[in-house]
Amino acid sequence: SDSVTHVVAESVKRTYKFLCAVCGGKCVVTPDYLDACKKANSVVDAEPYTLKDPAGEAKFNFSLKSSLEKARTHPLLQDKHIHVCVSVTRPPVRELVDVWE
Repeated sequence: SDSVTHVVAESVKRTYKFLCAVCGGKCVVTPDYLDACKKANSVVDAEPYTLKDPAGEAKFNFSLKSSLEKARTHPLLQDKHIHVCVSVTRPPVRELVDVWE
């Protein structure tokens, strides 16, 4: 969703919300970000709280930082044509649209 600015995660995941965040170039931060905002009683800079998960990135063979940077200049799935085979368990169509947009 365009209204989402940050996604809070403890590690790299292959979930709907996490994939939407990465494809949309959203800020992916650790729970410490929420603690810092609460302590400051204000929204703080997200950069120091950006998720770093080398093990998760290695597991899924990607760089979170690089993927987010690319998505901010050119949505990752823009101009891609994707076919989902019948044998693949698909998420609801709305979720697929959200990831692609």
